[in-house]
Parts: sequence; structure tokens; C-alpha cells
Amino acid sequence: MMQSVDIASIGGGMVGLALAAA
Repeated sequence: MMQSVDIASIGGGMVGLALAAA
């Protein structure tokens, strides 16, 4: 999960925000 969050934050802010909101 942590790796997924790091990749989402670096790969795309939208994905990171979506995961954080979810």
C-alpha cells in the first residue's frame, strides 16, 4: 500500500488525491 501511495503521488497528483479522498 505504501509503495502504491508513493507511486500515485509521484506518478499523478489526481491519483494520489483520489486515493486519499477514498
